Amino acid sequence: MPTTEYKQERPKKKQKLINITLNIPNQYYDAIKILIGYNLTQSRSAFIRQSLKDFLKKYLPHYKDLEEFHKIIVHHPELEERRRHPKWRALSP
Repeated sequence: MPTTEYKQERPKKKQKLINITLNIPNQYYDAIKILIGYNLTQSRSAFIRQSLKDFLKKYLPHYKDLEEFHKIIVHHPELEERRRHPKWRALSP
């Protein structure tokens, strides 16, 4: 077994989390279970959160802080206009 343990970064502030349902292939699920067994990740949720964080850092490198990114997106004029459209409201939670 590897000696290096994965340490999940703790958020600075308590973040509100939402529950989602995720369908993945069995091979992905089995791979995540193996990583948990080697203490490379704490849980399936921690693995998925870290994977999403890595993906967002890769494709949104100029936004280091996701809270800042969220504020920009939420108040973006073009997106505010789109949110007024009936189809957008139907998709919103």
